[in-house]
Amino acid sequence: MAALTAHRPSANPMKSGKIRLNYQAITLVDPLRTQRELLSFLFRGRLYSAGMTPPHLQDQIDRVEATYKTWVLGSIKRTYEATKDAQEKSTPLAAFILVSCAIDFLAGFMCGITSFSPQPGESSKNYKAFVTKYLPQYDPVDVYNHIRCRLAHNYTIGGDVALTHRNLAAHDPCGTKGRKIINFENFFADFQEAASAYFKELASDSALQAKFANRYPLGLVAPKTVTI
Repeated sequence: MAALTAHRPSANPMKSGKIRLNYQAITLVDPLRTQRELLSFLFRGRLYSAGMTPPHLQDQIDRVEATYKTWVLGSIKRTYEATKDAQEKSTPLAAFILVSCAIDFLAGFMCGITSFSPQPGESSKNYKAFVTKYLPQYDPVDVYNHIRCRLAHNYTIGGDVALTHRNLAAHDPCGTKGRKIINFENFFADFQEAASAYFKELASDSALQAKFANRYPLGLVAPKTVTI
C-alpha cells in the first residue's frame, strides 16, 4: 500500500516550518496478487459461501465508505453551508455539482470501472445506471444532462429542469405539477439514502463485490503532506 504521508525536508527545516497539504491518487495494490485474481479465487466458493464478505474485501469497503462519509459528504455539506445564504451573491450550485460528482464516484464502484479513460458512452451509462437503481424518483437523463453535464461543464442548466434550495414544497423532479424542480435538500437527502442502500447491498451481493474489486485498484484520493 502506498504511503499516505511523504516529507521533503527543506534546506533549513528549523527556519522553514511551512507545510503544504496536497492531494494525490494513491494506488492500492495487493502484495500477493491483483484484486481481480484474488476475488476470482474467493468467489469460486473455495473459501467463502454466498452472502459472506471476505475480510480483506470488507476492509476495502470500509475504507471507501469512510471516504464517502467524511471527504465526500463533508465537502458537500461545507460547500452548501457556505453558499446557502447567498453571501457575496453566491448560490449552492457548486453543492449540486459535488453531489453529482459523488454519484459518479459510487457509480464507478457499482459498475466496476477499470480505467479513468472510459470508452465513449460508458460514463453516461454507469451514471444513469446508478440513478436508475438507487434514485428511481429522478429521471436519470435529467440528472445526467442538467446536473452532471451542463452544470458541471458550463455552470448552467437548460430544458425544463429548475434547481432551487430551501424550498421543500417545490421539489418535483418528475414534473407532476408542471415544470421539473429539484430542491437541493431533497436531492442531497435522497442521494445519501441511495448511497446507504448501495453499501448495504454491497455487504452481501457477490456480483457487486466483484465489480467493486475491479474498481478498487484504481485508488482513492489521499492527503500528501510536504514539508518545505
